[in-house]
Amino acid sequence: MRKMDAQQQQWYMYALQRAQAMGHPYPQAFAAKLLQESSFNPRAVSPAGALGIAQFMPGTAREMGLADPYDPYAAIDASVRYDLKNMGRLQKAGVDPSVQNLMAAYNAGPDVVIQHKGVPNFKETQNYVKAITGTPPISSAPIGGGSQLYGYQPNAPQPLQESAQYTPVQPAPPYQQPAVGHYADTLDGIVRRAEPTSLSQFYNGIQGRMYGGA
Repeated sequence: MRKMDAQQQQWYMYALQRAQAMGHPYPQAFAAKLLQESSFNPRAVSPAGALGIAQFMPGTAREMGLADPYDPYAAIDASVRYDLKNMGRLQKAGVDPSVQNLMAAYNAGPDVVIQHKGVPNFKETQNYVKAITGTPPISSAPIGGGSQLYGYQPNAPQPLQESAQYTPVQPAPPYQQPAVGHYADTLDGIVRRAEPTSLSQFYNGIQGRMYGGA
């Protein structure tokens, strides 16, 4: 996993703790996934139209009941729920819900992982999984060992624990819905009006319009 600045570390710890509290079996991979997706930029917009810190496409955001993909706290929780939903889909289809397969499902879609019975042989997805887990995936086959790697036990969510490796921290200042005029009220309006912001602009202006300024 690549190095993070202080703001990214804060978001990483928040995402990890939310994942643990909500029963995600791979909280470290979950937090690393968000770093890979958006570098923890709540206003990130991809060329394909994925939005926010968790890079939800508008249709997936609607599926998960996420009204505002730019709300980082709601988006992180929705991303945890989406991973848990995908785990159920993989298990129902007889595909190992390993950390590699679950991360591949976030990138390529659960139906693709089910079709390939594991991580598909797509360069983008292969690199994505490797960047998050640090382990090259095995293409087009159920992947064993992922559960053991992250200490996953089926139907036994990990409790939120303190350890020497991390200390509970407060996330960035409370999110506020941007004033009317910055964004439309609908996801389609968000896509049309979104203005990609560089990480440097985001971090320098974290107290600006993202959190209640004009």
